[in-house]
Amino acid sequence: MGFVNGRTYRFVSNAFRGYALNVYGTNAASTGRNVCLFTNDTADIMQKWVVRSSGSGRFRMHSSVNNNFVLDCSDGALDTSYKNNAHLCSTVETNPKDSEVVFEPTGTDNVYRICLVGHNLYLTATNTKVVNNVPASAIRTSTALTGGTGGESNVYWTSKAPSSSVMGSKQEWIVSPKVDGVPESNNPYAALKWRYVFDNIQNCNGKFGYDPTRSPKGHWGIDVICDEGIVVRAPAKGTVYAVGGSTFQHSGFPNVNISGVSEHKSMGYFVVLKMDDLDPVTKRPMYVRFLHFRAVPPVRYGETVSAGKLLGYVGDTGESTAPHLHLDINTKSSNQFFGDGYTTANTINPVNFFPGVSFPAEYYNTGVYE
Repeated sequence: MGFVNGRTYRFVSNAFRGYALNVYGTNAASTGRNVCLFTNDTADIMQKWVVRSSGSGRFRMHSSVNNNFVLDCSDGALDTSYKNNAHLCSTVETNPKDSEVVFEPTGTDNVYRICLVGHNLYLTATNTKVVNNVPASAIRTSTALTGGTGGESNVYWTSKAPSSSVMGSKQEWIVSPKVDGVPESNNPYAALKWRYVFDNIQNCNGKFGYDPTRSPKGHWGIDVICDEGIVVRAPAKGTVYAVGGSTFQHSGFPNVNISGVSEHKSMGYFVVLKMDDLDPVTKRPMYVRFLHFRAVPPVRYGETVSAGKLLGYVGDTGESTAPHLHLDINTKSSNQFFGDGYTTANTINPVNFFPGVSFPAEYYNTGVYE
C-alpha cells in the first residue's frame, strides 16, 4: 500500500488477530513506557502511530497523546531473547540506530515486517508474559492480551525468523488504514478523491509547507519544487474563477485581454479554480490557487474544467526564487484570488486532499486530518 508521511496507522498482529500494537497506559507517554499488545480498537488513541517516512524512518505516538515519543529499542544487551524490549523513548533521548525502521513487504497485501535497521532486528509479538527478561506462562485470555509494565503480551525486537515458522508470523503486522478490507480515515477531504495536480505523484518535494506561524507572514499552502515546464492539471471538476498575470480575468473583469500580459509581481502567472465540491467540514465553496506558472495559462474565466484538465506549466514567475508550484486552498467570502486575509479558519492544508502522495514530513505539522 505504501506509507505516507504524516499519516496515522495501526499495526495489528498477524499471529494474534484481534490484537494491536499498543502503548501500555491511558493518554500517557514517557520514556521507557512499555509497548505491548492489546485488544484491537480503532478508536483507541494508544494504538495510533504517525509514520514519518515512505519506506523507512521512525514512527511516533499520535499527536493527541504526545508525538515527541517514538518506538524504540531498550538499552539492554542486544541478543535474540526478550531483552530487546520495544518501548517508547523521547525523540531527544534516542538515536537513529535504536529507532529508525524499514517496513518490509511480505508479499501479502497490507502485511509487513518492521526491521530496526541499526541492529537488524524485527518487531515481534508474543502472548507470553515476560518477567525480569525471562518468559513466563502464557496469559492470553478470551478477552484480551493484557498489557503491563512487567512485559505482559510483550512486543520486542529479535532476529529475523523464516516466514513459514511460527515466529515468522509473530513478526508480521497487518497495517491500517486498510485492516481486513475496512478503510480507516478521519480525513473528510480524502473522500473527495481528487487527483494529484501532477501526473507523477513522486513530484512532491519542497521546503515550505502549510505553516500559519511562519515569519514574517504565514504560508497558507504548499510549495512543490520541480522542473520548469512540468504540466499542472485540475484536481477535480470546477470553474476558472481567475486567470492571468498583472492583468487577470475575474468576475469584475471577465473579458479583459490577458494575451501577452506581464506576470503579477507576487503571484506570477496564475489560475484560481472554484471547485464544484463544497468544503465537507464548513460546507463553504472552495477555491484553489495555482501560482508562478511559466506563462499565461491556457484557460479563461468562466471555463468549466474537469479533473486532469491542463491548467498550465510550472514556472518561476512572481515572488519566486526557483521553479515551483505554490498551491493553496481557501474558503474566503471575497478576494479569493489574493492571498491576504488568510486564517486557519478559511484555509485548508492541501496535503489533506492527496493522501496517496508522500510530501515532506514537515508538510504535515499543521492542519492535517488523520
